[in-house]
Amino acid sequence: MAATLYDDSQWPLVRIRLPAALDTAELVVSLDYIDALFLRGERFAVLIDVRDAPPLTAPQRKLVAERSDAMYARYPTRLAGMALILSSAIQRGVVTAIQWLVKGGFPTRVFARLVDAEIWLRAQLDVPGSR
Repeated sequence: MAATLYDDSQWPLVRIRLPAALDTAELVVSLDYIDALFLRGERFAVLIDVRDAPPLTAPQRKLVAERSDAMYARYPTRLAGMALILSSAIQRGVVTAIQWLVKGGFPTRVFARLVDAEIWLRAQLDVPGSR
């Protein structure tokens, strides 16, 4: 099974690529990784490429929503933006379902192309007055 790829070499922009086989344990590791980014004490942005990943199950969607709410409650301004790279209507439906479950929320957008997501995230990081 391929592992999730994490790349923070261009901090404060972090890239995560989810694998084609994503079980709940690997999802928890990914959520823990994102959670730890907040502890760096700086604003950052996350690009998550889920094009190869399977759609999340209902319990996984609930887990993502709960963890997102907890992160937002602790650090409402630290995550400048989250971009998701999707390739299917099913994945877009899963993202919509998660967004319905999340009570707070960081700026989040869905993209089909990596370059568009990176442009948006870099603009989010440079928003005047939001640091």
